[in-house]
Amino acid sequence: NPVSPRQRPQELLTALAEARAGAFREATPAMLHGAVAPGSTAAARDAAAVAEVARAGLRYSGLRYDVVDARHVSGDARAAVVQARIDASAYSVVGRSGAQPQPAQEGRVVVVDLVFTQAGWRISAIRPVS
Repeated sequence: NPVSPRQRPQELLTALAEARAGAFREATPAMLHGAVAPGSTAAARDAAAVAEVARAGLRYSGLRYDVVDARHVSGDARAAVVQARIDASAYSVVGRSGAQPQPAQEGRVVVVDLVFTQAGWRISAIRPVS
């Protein structure tokens, strides 16, 4: 029984955001499969970003995303649009030379495009509210 973007957008986005944060915490691009749709804009962008973190020998220790005020905008059984604000917790960029603390950041409101895949709902794009 997949979590629906129409009935439970907050719960769905929170789970997807946690998978995405995990990929950055562990610097492991493969962990993105729990967050982004294969072949999507989001997958390409996030895989490149996580790979860059990994290449630099870094991890984003403690990173969490907090989904605020998620609401279903439109969609059907295959694709949906949800609007939300996604905040980032304080975290540390950990590498060979130690840890660099980063402050928590309040996110801007974004539009999240979702698609239903064999693995369930995944993010295909995150874009600014137009």
